[in-house]
Amino acid sequence: MWHVPRWLALGIVALIPAGPTRAQSRPSALAKAWQNPIGSVIDFPFDNSFGFGQDTGQRSIYTLDVRSVVPIQLRDGMRIVPRLVFPIQEVPFTNGSHFDLGDTRLEVLYAGGATAAQDGYSLGVGPSFGFPTATNAALSSGKWEAGLAFTQVVSEGPWVVGAQLTQLWSYAGPASRRATAPFIGEPFIYYNFEDGWSLLSAPEIQADWLAAPNDGWTLPLGGGLAKTFGDHTQGFTASIAAYANTKRAAGAASWTLHAGLSLLYPR
Repeated sequence: MWHVPRWLALGIVALIPAGPTRAQSRPSALAKAWQNPIGSVIDFPFDNSFGFGQDTGQRSIYTLDVRSVVPIQLRDGMRIVPRLVFPIQEVPFTNGSHFDLGDTRLEVLYAGGATAAQDGYSLGVGPSFGFPTATNAALSSGKWEAGLAFTQVVSEGPWVVGAQLTQLWSYAGPASRRATAPFIGEPFIYYNFEDGWSLLSAPEIQADWLAAPNDGWTLPLGGGLAKTFGDHTQGFTASIAAYANTKRAAGAASWTLHAGLSLLYPR
């Protein structure tokens, strides 16, 4: 049976053609502002992920990533960009399922360069931390982790292209849990049309350098589209995308469907 959060997630898709009809202020510019993860826009994204085709024969797995990106403006166009990722996952069991909190990740990047919808380059680098906050041991590494995060973005005309790279290493936690060295690569490419429509491909590549051979990589391939509504004071973006995992770790889905909603507060 589908749970209420799933219906709400798919309802995001219905918002795309039914958005506000009032005139927008440079909607393509607002879309490009959303696409720059180290720009000047305050962003609260909600990414609903539905995983299908697990090797274990389980039914689909639902994950909600609640995020916050709140840039802090400094002098000379520089900024501090904290990014918090707070995952909630529906865990299936033979007698039903329930929702559990996953491990939390925090990145604090020192960034500069083009902001919002400006064309040009932007670059950010800073520390990253992983916290074992999961309420279910199966969803947690059980380790405290620290490392580095790096983001580069190039915006030119209708294109926004870049990547977010995060490498963590475990440094504390129960001796009964193995050491970890998770890598997260998030390459992205957007092509923007007029009136806020965008084509996108933004997969999340995952690996663990200390995992068993041939069991550490998940490599998705795919894309989708997004629609941005609003003006220079407030807006939101609804998106839908699908990715096939051309390589996957044990227990990972063979493909995933993502339905996203981002609340935007431009500056």
